[in-house]
Amino acid sequence: MSLRTWLNSFVVAGALAFTAPPSPASAQQPEPPVGTLPRLPETEVVAEPEAPQLTPNFEPFARPQNVVQSNAFQAPPAEGYFAQGSTAGSVIAIPNLRFPGTVNTVTEDMIRDQQALSFSDILRDIGGAVQTNADNIRPDQFFLRGLEMTSRNFRKNGFMDPTYTPRDFANVERVDILKGPASVVYGAGQPAGTVNLVTKKALQDRFVWGGMTYGSYGLQRYQLDANSMNEAGDLLVRVNAAYQDGDSFRNFGFNERTFIAPTFTKLLGGDTAITWEGEFHEDRRMRDSGIIAVNGNARFFSEKQFFGATTDFADYTDYRSTLSLTHKFNDAWQLYLGTTSLFYKAPSRGLVPQTGFTTVLTPEGFYAGAGGLGNLLNRQQNEATKFREQNHAFITNLTGEFDTGPITHNMLLGSETNFFVANHDQFTTSIPGLDPALTFDPTTLAQPYPGATPVNASFTFDNPGYYQNRFGTYFQDVMQITDRLTFMGGVRWDTMRVNYDRALLFGGFPIFAPPASNETFDRWSPRAGLVYELVPGAMSVYGLYTRSFSPPNGSVFGAAPLAPELGEIWEGGVKTNIFDNLILTVGGFQIDRDNVAVQINNFNIVNTAVQRSKGVELNLAGQWTERLSTVTNYTYADVSQFDPGGVAAINGRVRGVPFGVGNAWTRYNFVQTQQSTLGVGLGYVYVGERRGDYTTPLRLAAYDRWDLGLFGRYGRWDMTAYVENIFDVRYETGSIDQYQVYPGAPVNFRFQLGATF
Repeated sequence: MSLRTWLNSFVVAGALAFTAPPSPASAQQPEPPVGTLPRLPETEVVAEPEAPQLTPNFEPFARPQNVVQSNAFQAPPAEGYFAQGSTAGSVIAIPNLRFPGTVNTVTEDMIRDQQALSFSDILRDIGGAVQTNADNIRPDQFFLRGLEMTSRNFRKNGFMDPTYTPRDFANVERVDILKGPASVVYGAGQPAGTVNLVTKKALQDRFVWGGMTYGSYGLQRYQLDANSMNEAGDLLVRVNAAYQDGDSFRNFGFNERTFIAPTFTKLLGGDTAITWEGEFHEDRRMRDSGIIAVNGNARFFSEKQFFGATTDFADYTDYRSTLSLTHKFNDAWQLYLGTTSLFYKAPSRGLVPQTGFTTVLTPEGFYAGAGGLGNLLNRQQNEATKFREQNHAFITNLTGEFDTGPITHNMLLGSETNFFVANHDQFTTSIPGLDPALTFDPTTLAQPYPGATPVNASFTFDNPGYYQNRFGTYFQDVMQITDRLTFMGGVRWDTMRVNYDRALLFGGFPIFAPPASNETFDRWSPRAGLVYELVPGAMSVYGLYTRSFSPPNGSVFGAAPLAPELGEIWEGGVKTNIFDNLILTVGGFQIDRDNVAVQINNFNIVNTAVQRSKGVELNLAGQWTERLSTVTNYTYADVSQFDPGGVAAINGRVRGVPFGVGNAWTRYNFVQTQQSTLGVGLGYVYVGERRGDYTTPLRLAAYDRWDLGLFGRYGRWDMTAYVENIFDVRYETGSIDQYQVYPGAPVNFRFQLGATF
């Protein structure tokens, strides 16, 4: 029920009170049980009489979504840009109005309308998200509310997903982003939040959709989504596949991607389903260090300028297998069992411009060495010669509802086991300034630069074995105390054992070999939240407190043992269903992160830094009308850090984080019938000024960007056109330092044509 609907009902009820007693037929529908979502019309549950029945805006053909009815571990399907709730913050489905926290959902329609090909393309739909470029071998890394999202903050269908491989959306149904610490349900992780990608499942249907995408810089992408079932309807199969190839606005940039994801579901009666999902993903691209800034000017060189070598590359490969069982004992109790195995590799090589032992910065710009090198700039060759890792996980969840007097409980009991193994990671780094083949004059703009050469003077970080075994068990209870007051409480206990062998070599000979590390970490993670519905089903206020922890990552420089990083959040706000399919969330937050690991010098890393992110956030998503949809976000985050250990350079603002970031994307359908659709979309992105480097006064300028979309459907045919940066604005997406600044793409387009059979 929306706020408008509730007000209308209130006025009508007041008028009837003076005329005639209410009839049984006019009685209000009972509130849904705690932890269950009021289903949309597609799920064959009768909606409230006064709720308008919206025509599906985007899907040309309605698809059944759930193969097991009343699955508490699966959120109901999103409708356009609107998601009633998610499982990201609670494991079980809870309506947004009753969840004490913030979850943003990037729906399948948003991904399609914006022609998203990379994770950075959907950051515009996530409040407070900013691309980091803080690590050029992890393309999906980003800031959330000013704090870093690491590889272990990503999940796929609830399982930890630490792969470095850039995500593909060919088999993604939705992306849920939980804001703030989430150790109570996910264990160790950074306090910024958690991303959970939900994949497409096999359906009780038969269809084939195929599409072709063409765009700027030679982009071509071919995609297939095929679903079928046996005659009995109890064995379902679905295959999603994609092939992509293209260049880049960056000189010598390229990306070639192959993706295939089959899934099978076996229905055992109406209450049990067994699902297997496989995934193979190969992504090969240019490893790119961006451009260099000159005396604080990030736009001295063209956004096309490339400072690496033509032989640079990053090669990612994933092999994934997941098996799960969902069983419904009765109307109150359900069980989920799941296991997954992920093997991935990410070898790469790249040349990175930077200062060296023989160069110093001069006021005139560029560099001059002691021998009068003039404009010569050193580069460092970084190579991941061996990079193979794997992660295996087991999850068990049991949920049920019961009453204790007037209080209704929706309880969750669960456990998670993770076995993470780094088979053998080895990274080789040259010494800047000692390899003449890696020194060049950037003012000549000579292209192409020479390829990689054998490096004689180099350090090698050798990691022959890193093992991280996790086990966590958790309890959560969502208590309906009154018709309007809901309490969510939970706690998780984790134990983690880390084994780590490491060595530092020079010219192939060990020079630094700290003893093998064998550490155990135990931690309790609590959460408590309250939700009070000011207007039942339409407006609620909430408050939340929760904590997180993250063990130290492996580093050859770290002196064991290092303390875990700790995080906590205080958050509160108001949620309003402005209309039945449009929700507005306004909230304030404070997130503290302690014991942040800081590398003091080349051979020492300590836990010293403290970070704090505090601010306000606005999120609006859904449908204003049957034809007008939007996703709009704005976040103001004051993020600062302080190092009591004495590293003054990092004090103050966190690098790459603006005070304000906002975006808006709105779609309007001029034509909307059962047979055809014609619509247009307009988008706006704003990112404020950011600190670009910790050791120089480099600042990345604020920017705003406009995008445009066009959408059409006629019968079985569908079309989407997307133009990014229509005013061809020059901007920077992020930086690592003054030698690695990443420019945004100039005006570019993508066009997709598809058909369903």
